[in-house]
Amino acid sequence: MSKRKTKGEMFPLIEEWQRSGLSQKAFCIDREVDLSVFTYWRRKHNQAHEFKSEFVELIPTSTQTCEISYPNGVVVRLPTSDTQILKLLINVI
Repeated sequence: MSKRKTKGEMFPLIEEWQRSGLSQKAFCIDREVDLSVFTYWRRKHNQAHEFKSEFVELIPTSTQTCEISYPNGVVVRLPTSDTQILKLLINVI
């Protein structure tokens, strides 16, 4: 019987799989992880990293804008002067 997996063990493994380009099955075989355990932790990882849809209205102080288009169809337009906000939103992807 294998030892139970923890979030600290599995979340980095999920992120490694996402970068690997391998199928889940191939990745699990390579890492000797049971596919059902991996699937369980992938679901937990996705839930923990879901995008929260709490929007805050920003009032631009500049006429130049930057547009960010997310894969889910959300488009965010921001003034280019707010570089900290842009960095934060880019890291959400």
